[in-house]
Amino acid sequence: MEKQRHNVNSRAALLYRSDFFRPRFVSFSLKLVSFLLVLGTIFSPFGAFTDIAFAAPTPSVISYQGRLANASGDLLGGAGTTYYFKFSIWNNATVSLGSQVWPVSGPNSFATVVRQGVFNVNIGDLSAGFPDRLDYNFASNENVFLQVEVSSDNATFQTLAPRLRIASTAFSALAGAVSGSTTPSTFGTTTPIGSSMVTIEATSTQTVPLSIRAALGQLANIFEIQNATASPLFAVNAFGMVRIAALNCTNHLNGGALTTDASGNIICSDDTAGGAGNELNWTWFNNSGVRVSTSSNTVLIGGTSTTSSAQLEVQGNTY
Repeated sequence: MEKQRHNVNSRAALLYRSDFFRPRFVSFSLKLVSFLLVLGTIFSPFGAFTDIAFAAPTPSVISYQGRLANASGDLLGGAGTTYYFKFSIWNNATVSLGSQVWPVSGPNSFATVVRQGVFNVNIGDLSAGFPDRLDYNFASNENVFLQVEVSSDNATFQTLAPRLRIASTAFSALAGAVSGSTTPSTFGTTTPIGSSMVTIEATSTQTVPLSIRAALGQLANIFEIQNATASPLFAVNAFGMVRIAALNCTNHLNGGALTTDASGNIICSDDTAGGAGNELNWTWFNNSGVRVSTSSNTVLIGGTSTTSSAQLEVQGNTY
C-alpha cells in the first residue's frame, strides 16, 4: 500500500499500522477537547488524632483527565490503545515561550491507555509508575502552566497548545509545607518569626490573625496543643472551657498562686503567706497611713505606728 499524507494542520506524524500490517504515516493534529486539572493535596491543620503520616517533603499529585481527538474531532484510542505522554510545568502559557520549572531535566514519558479518547494520569504519583516526582514548590510562583506532549510510538511527540494553567487555592498551595515540610510557611507575611514552622501575622489593625470556628454540635475539642507523645498540654472545648495540663503562675513572693488539679482544672493553691486568695489579706504597712493586721484583726488609718489599740483607729484631725 502506498504511503499517504493528509494535510490537516499537521504538527506531528504518528505511526500506526493498517489492516494489512503495512506501515503508513498519517499526519493529523491532536487536540485536547476537554480536561480536568486538580491539584491534589491533604491538609490537616491540627491533625492530632489522624492516622495520616506525611513525609518531608510532602509529595504532590496532579490528577489530570483529558480527551484526545484528531483535527476532525474523532476520538482516538477506540476500545483501548496505548499512548505515551510527557508532562512538564512552565512559567508561560505559550508553547515555545518561557522556561521549564519542572522537572529539572526531561520530562520522561509515561504510557497510559486511551479509551474512546479519554485518559487519566496522576502526575507525580510514583507508586503508580509515574517517572518524575512532583517536587515543584507551587508557593514560589502561582502563575505556572502544564505542558502536555503526546505520542503513539514513544518516539515522535506532539505538544498540545496552549499550555494549561495550574490553578489552586492559597491553602492547597501551602498545604504541603504546613503538613510536613521543613520549609516554614507564612500567612500575611514573607518573614517567619524566629524558628516558627508557621507564622500568621496580621496585615492591619482590624485583621484577626487566626479564627477557628466549631461545627454545629461540636463534640471534640476546638483547639489542642499536644506534646510529642500526643498528650494534650492545652485544649479548648466546644463550651469554651480551657484545660491546661500543668500551670504554675508565680507570684513575686509566693509561687503557685494558680495551679491545676489532676483533672486539669485551674485552681487557687493554698495561701499561707498572702500570695493569693482573700484580697483583704494584707500583712504589710504601705507607708501611706494604712495598716491592716490579720493577726490582731485591727485597722489603722492616718498613723505611722505598726500597731493599734482598737479594731478600727483613725489618727489625725482632717476629715
